[in-house]
Amino acid sequence: MDRWQVKLGLASMWFVTTLTPLVILPTTVIYDGGRWSVEPTYYFLFGAYNPLGGAEPSGWITGPIYVMALVTLLLFFIIYAFQVTLYTKETMTTRRWAIISGILSLLIPYAYLGFLFHTDIEILLGAGGVFIGPLPFQFALGLLVMGITGREDLESMDDFLENGNSWGNEK
Repeated sequence: MDRWQVKLGLASMWFVTTLTPLVILPTTVIYDGGRWSVEPTYYFLFGAYNPLGGAEPSGWITGPIYVMALVTLLLFFIIYAFQVTLYTKETMTTRRWAIISGILSLLIPYAYLGFLFHTDIEILLGAGGVFIGPLPFQFALGLLVMGITGREDLESMDDFLENGNSWGNEK
């Protein structure tokens, strides 16, 4: 494949990472007579959004609570985007580490939900008609970008160094 396709894929992945919701978490969960009601918060890379009429405050959220959510929930989304970028630039990373960071970006929000709601399965499955958890757009797009790169993984760091790859010396 041509490099323009890889560059377009990377640009699309960073666009998805910064402008689409990465995780949807409930602000409030109410159980009312056999029915769950969930008010979601959409977490983006640069802010979180509570829909109008939802929990207070509504609108964009910033501040210390969001910074904590950014570090705990969204850190591996950032790491995954960097890993895929490094992989396509043929630097010292492998497809395996990029995929592991992508899987962690999907599992950590579910672990957070399990801790927050004591693993109530009905909440994790999207009670009240609202999907709760990470959205896999970025993960799928990263896999696609790595696939069109067409790079074969080298087995070890020795192979990287023998083939002339290093931080300052790309092929």
